[in-house]
Amino acid sequence: ALQRRLLVKGLIEDSNDSVTIAEEAVELTADDHPDRAGRLNNLGNALRLRFERSKRKEDQDRAIEVYEKASFMVIAPPFVRIGAAFFGSRLLIGHSSHRANSLLGMAVALLPAITSPHMPLGDRHFNVSQFAGMVPLAASVSLDCNESPDSVLQLLELGRGILASLQLEVRSDISALADSYPDIARRFDRIRNELDRLPNNSRVSKHFGISSELEHRRDLIRQLE
Repeated sequence: ALQRRLLVKGLIEDSNDSVTIAEEAVELTADDHPDRAGRLNNLGNALRLRFERSKRKEDQDRAIEVYEKASFMVIAPPFVRIGAAFFGSRLLIGHSSHRANSLLGMAVALLPAITSPHMPLGDRHFNVSQFAGMVPLAASVSLDCNESPDSVLQLLELGRGILASLQLEVRSDISALADSYPDIARRFDRIRNELDRLPNNSRVSKHFGISSELEHRRDLIRQLE
């Protein structure tokens, strides 16, 4: 029990240091500087992690406030704004659904900015992967706030459209790759199709095995680019 208390104390002390450093970074950044949102986001992350360890409500409230400031900085990169809105909304759920709804609605509206066709496909996949589950969460919170079914459907359709576009481009890329490396492309396509057909109640080990092989094939393809 003593060791556990010492461990918790050490983690909280580390969290205090992280918050202090993040606060200093924010203080040294001008209000109109493009990097300010990112540093506010870092401060929000530090406060959120300290809240998770200490359960101090003031840390939760400050983290929410900081995330909201970062998310509404229009000069900030969209990726930073979406991240701040996503984490801020998760802290707000159960406390203020309407504030969470505002943040999530803005975050979903910004998704096209981090999945532009002008960006490399890998970057777009990475960006989307960082906010997995955000669109369904936004739809759920919208329903809790008595938003119209049409507005909720628009959120879901926007998310679905982005994912469908990425999936289509991946398949197009494999078709082009097949001209030069047909064996690797066929293997990749077969594994991907098997993964798509895997039922929801399949064993996790089988799913993991197929996914791992798929990632291996993706690595091979990246090396050929």
